[in-house]
Amino acid sequence: MKAVNLIPQDLRGASGGGTGSPVGVTLLLVSLAVAVLLVGFWAVTSRQVSDREAEVARVNAEAQAAETQAANLSGYEAVVKAADERRTAVVELIEARVDWADALSDVSRTVPEGVSLTQMGATVAPGVAVEGASGNPLRASVSAPAIEIAGCAPSQEAVSALMSRLRSMKGVTKVALASSEKADTEGGAASSDSAGAQSGDCTAGSDQRPRFEIVVFYGKFATATEDSDGGTTTTAEGSGSGDDTTTGSTK
Repeated sequence: MKAVNLIPQDLRGASGGGTGSPVGVTLLLVSLAVAVLLVGFWAVTSRQVSDREAEVARVNAEAQAAETQAANLSGYEAVVKAADERRTAVVELIEARVDWADALSDVSRTVPEGVSLTQMGATVAPGVAVEGASGNPLRASVSAPAIEIAGCAPSQEAVSALMSRLRSMKGVTKVALASSEKADTEGGAASSDSAGAQSGDCTAGSDQRPRFEIVVFYGKFATATEDSDGGTTTTAEGSGSGDDTTTGSTK
């Protein structure tokens, strides 16, 4: 059987060109796909940019709130700092405080029978002027709380016994003997220069009763000495050393 083309002659060229050119259709489809991809990429990118902008805005708001809060708390920080400084100062004062009432009470219970005291002064450091302090060089050489006592004893052995008992008191680190001298007497009268200026004759006119000056040191202390170069060297001595220092003369 022979096929017969029923399409009009003037339309045959258009119909044949449409079915015989698939390249144009492919390009059209590719173009549409690329356009869809670009639109999708743009949408995703726009969303990400919006999310980042929102995140930046949130972080900026939190930072501003934190700065405002910090500014509001700065006043409290100053108050806390001042309170800490006051607390530190109080602790330092408490640690440096010396219970003089207890210390002097210990001295009064420690003095043996027959020993009389004519002078007593307590200072927290050298250079502090108080009534009763003799101001001898031994006190000036040691930076620590101390009690200076002066008086008379029945004998030099009694002075040694007094120093031993003073050394055993609570908190005492050192007992220093400045002088212990018997008075030179002529006709039964005590000499005025036996141990410095006196506020009474505790020798009772006897040349057998030595007049003494003792310094009792408390707590940790450091002794300042001058070295060969003219500088100052500080030598720390431990608590409870019990060393005795004797200056002047013992008669």
